[in-house]
Amino acid sequence: MKKKTFIIDGTYYMYKYYFAIPMLKNKLGNPVNIIYGFTKMINIICKKYKPDKIIMVFDSKKKNFRQKIYKKYKKNRPKMPNKIIEQIIPLNFLLKNLGIPIVSIPYIEADDTIGILSKIENKNKNFVFILTNDKDIYQIINSSTFILENLYKKIDKYEVQRKYKILPKNIPDYLSLVGDKSDNIPGVPCIGKKTAQILIKKYCNIKNIYNNINEIKSLKIKNVNNIIKNLTKHKIQTILSLKLTTLHLNFKIEKKFKNLNLKKPNINNLNKFFKKNNFNIFYKKNIEIKKKIYKNNLNNNFKKNML
Repeated sequence: MKKKTFIIDGTYYMYKYYFAIPMLKNKLGNPVNIIYGFTKMINIICKKYKPDKIIMVFDSKKKNFRQKIYKKYKKNRPKMPNKIIEQIIPLNFLLKNLGIPIVSIPYIEADDTIGILSKIENKNKNFVFILTNDKDIYQIINSSTFILENLYKKIDKYEVQRKYKILPKNIPDYLSLVGDKSDNIPGVPCIGKKTAQILIKKYCNIKNIYNNINEIKSLKIKNVNNIIKNLTKHKIQTILSLKLTTLHLNFKIEKKFKNLNLKKPNINNLNKFFKKNNFNIFYKKNIEIKKKIYKNNLNNNFKKNML
């Protein structure tokens, strides 16, 4: 039976819980809404899915290759709020004492790290569930890799085809045509979702679109002459967009991914942490944890709820 690995986009969830959960504070007046959100999320994952692995991935502060080849990449995003920065150290403390490995690779974006981890877990014949809201990640969805939206909705390859009318592997081609405002990906002017879907369905990828650009005028596309004109005029921009939206899974960083199994939680530290931060509901649940949380010490597989 395949094991289940859960890979969490930690950077995304820091922002999600910062904005989604009202500003909670502990006895000392420190913000804890993000920490509370992570605690609740991990609790749900353990109870509902009983994972064999949980891996938390964060972006590195170091510039990645996308920022080097395109200075405007994600430039429209505001600076990280201080109320998030203040919760990073206690969040790391929480994850460490829960036994959850944290991965952050300098110069490599979290999306690429998630993709590489997924590839490794697939090679190990494990199911992979990725918790993120990033459309770029859709490109690595396959028969063993899924996205979990809002912890409950599973996005598989059929859902991608239903939603975007293309295969998961063509998500970078799609985004390089329509652009992506959240990441400041330029795309091609005047090309919307329907046009992009028609072009990709017909020619499969950006390379073939340009190799057959003279044939595009025969397709049933509104303002087709303007589409051809913009594709031609913005070819360099389109190729750049493709590089920005394609996950790079060939970084040789496997050595950094050794021993990413769940470790035994430190129950005493967790009790003190929950009590200090007024997480009474988790403190009471944590008291009830039994010592035999894992199947055995060698594999570190979850068999009972962590919280």
